[in-house]
Amino acid sequence: MAYTSPSNVREIMRKLPTSITDQDLEYHITKADAVIDSKLGGVFAVPFTSTPALIQHISTDLAIFFLAESLYSSNQPNLDEYQKTRYDRSMEMLNQIAIGDLYIGVDPLSGQEAGFASTNDEEPIFTLEEPWW
Repeated sequence: MAYTSPSNVREIMRKLPTSITDQDLEYHITKADAVIDSKLGGVFAVPFTSTPALIQHISTDLAIFFLAESLYSSNQPNLDEYQKTRYDRSMEMLNQIAIGDLYIGVDPLSGQEAGFASTNDEEPIFTLEEPWW
């Protein structure tokens, strides 16, 4: 079961080209839901059997980001910038849900507590600029 629907995406992206089908939107929704499940899978039983409202909104925003990325990437820098903001906001909310700062009305898996990495304040060993030793 998808967390959002093509109609939710179309409601926000009202000026989509007529060539975009519901099947196209479902592809991007599947990608969005995979991101959500991978971020929250260690804390909650995913996929959610009943979709929390915030998860639906995040799924819609991520699907719109992936759609816009495939449609408009680098052709309209201002739109790209706005969609990047949508993505960043969604990812930040997922992080807050995962650590327990945002409650979505679903109890975490039993025995699971929100945790933290003990190396948060350390410099990363590998970076995109220097991915080698």
